[in-house]
Amino acid sequence: MPTGSSWVESTINAGVALLRPPSTLCCADAVWGHRIVLCVASLVLTMMRRAAHPAEEDGDPREVADRQIPLRLFGQGVMYIVTGGDDYGYYPPNAPQKMLGNSWSITDSATAHETIRGKLNSTDPDGSQGLAFDLVTTVFLARSAAGAGYITHDESWDYTRRAAQRMQSQFADWAPMAELYAREVDRWKTDNDVPLDGKVRASIAKLAAHHWPRIPFKTPV
Repeated sequence: MPTGSSWVESTINAGVALLRPPSTLCCADAVWGHRIVLCVASLVLTMMRRAAHPAEEDGDPREVADRQIPLRLFGQGVMYIVTGGDDYGYYPPNAPQKMLGNSWSITDSATAHETIRGKLNSTDPDGSQGLAFDLVTTVFLARSAAGAGYITHDESWDYTRRAAQRMQSQFADWAPMAELYAREVDRWKTDNDVPLDGKVRASIAKLAAHHWPRIPFKTPV
């Protein structure tokens, strides 16, 4: 089966073929034929749009709406480095609650604020991979804690703003900041005998192609 642009091209060609006037259909069949053509044409347009902007089509409707607000679009550009394309702030509460409890010992509002503030106020050196990791994690934890119900969405976006502003003052652009984050993840995994899986760099590649071009790194937030 064709993939990528070749798949889209083959789909378009199929739609174009269906658009040719039927020469042997009776009147009733022609009506149904044209209805099918309209459905196929609509599907082709949707596929073309998704091929051009795949990251824009996915997610909770609230998450899609957030892409109209610079701060939240920026926050997604950070969050997706970790998750690959999901904002845990809009997950059902039990999923982020379980993740936060098991991985971060966050079980309520107090531990959520304490942990997020600790990452936000990281004392790692300026421009370091440790600082990149802590600031990306700030956004990840803030949005996850909002999904878990431990903090409000407004509080999570305030943490996101503060983390974003510190990122912008410490790093030149999306790619170098994200690469430093990925190196710190790799370092931690190596030190803890966790296999390297390449998921973070796959997320980075997707963001570089489809999300980050919509929100320059130095955009005021």
